[in-house]
Amino acid sequence: QHAGAQQPGMTGQVKEDVIARLAEVGLRIRHGVVSFDPVLFESIELLQSPSQLQFFDVSMEQVTLPLEAGTFAFTVCQVPVVYRESQETFIHVHFNSGEIVTRSGSSLTPHESRTLFDRNGEITQINLEYSPRDFQTF
Repeated sequence: QHAGAQQPGMTGQVKEDVIARLAEVGLRIRHGVVSFDPVLFESIELLQSPSQLQFFDVSMEQVTLPLEAGTFAFTVCQVPVVYRESQETFIHVHFNSGEIVTRSGSSLTPHESRTLFDRNGEITQINLEYSPRDFQTF
C-alpha cells in the first residue's frame, strides 16, 4: 500500500552527497566542457603530510598515486585530478603518450573533455595549480 511521503533512502542520500561534493571541489561541466572552479574548496582540505590515492583506472587496474603534502586529489571518470595552491592558475593535462599539456586557466578543451568522458585512457592525470584569488566570489 502507499505509505505517503518518505525520506530519501540511503541510495538517494549517497547520490546527493556525491553530487554536492563534486560541486564543493569545483567540478563544472558546461556545454560538454570540463572545468575546475574551486570557489567552495577550502584549503584546510589540502594534505598536511604525504599520502596516496588508490583508485581503479579506465582499464580497471588498481592504481596507487603518491600525493605530496599540500595537495588534494579526487577522480573524474577514473582519472585522478590533483589540486595544489599556487600564485597563478594553470592546468596540466597528462596523456598516456607521456606528453603533458600546460596552459593558463582551469578548463579542459572540448576535445580533452570528450576524451575524458569516453574513458579511453588517453588522459592519465589532470593537475590544477590554482590561485585562490582567481576564484573569489566577493
